[in-house]
Amino acid sequence: MFKRVKENALLKSTRKKKVSRFEDTELWAALKKDLDRGLKTRPAREALQAVLTPELKKSNKITNRRVFARFIQKYIDESGYPYTVHCFISDGLDVVQIRAN
Repeated sequence: MFKRVKENALLKSTRKKKVSRFEDTELWAALKKDLDRGLKTRPAREALQAVLTPELKKSNKITNRRVFARFIQKYIDESGYPYTVHCFISDGLDVVQIRAN
């Protein structure tokens, strides 16, 4: 349907606010708690490491490590933390590491 309307009468687009499935996991709650506490850079550099076993991935509905790493990186960027995220496979397990710059 087409009709001429005033600009203030236009329909507004609404964004659906969807909560990520990772936000409900115990793994993310523990990881976020440690991230918010901060990582020490001196005298020894600290890092956080999450090892994703197949059972853990299945129970938390994590499809692959990169999706989880992107979720963590997005949170770090939004929070302004000076951390980097690295992900790789070691001995058949998915590993996600968070290191201070």
